[in-house]
Amino acid sequence: MFPTYNISGKFTPGKIGQWRFDKRSHGSRPIPRNMDSPPAGMSNDLVRSLIDAFNEATDAIPCWNQYR
Repeated sequence: MFPTYNISGKFTPGKIGQWRFDKRSHGSRPIPRNMDSPPAGMSNDLVRSLIDAFNEATDAIPCWNQYR
């Protein structure tokens, strides 16, 4: 299951919330630069760390946008 949350940061299992990260959305192309951060009220630190790591990595690769 992919993490999906409503806009206030409440986990919404089994539903597509206003914010989500689903790796399958990026299966045929690289993840975008500067992905939106999870909602402020979200308490899942692992998801927050993962998005921060993705953003840091894509910012560090100068030619990242050439893969689109």
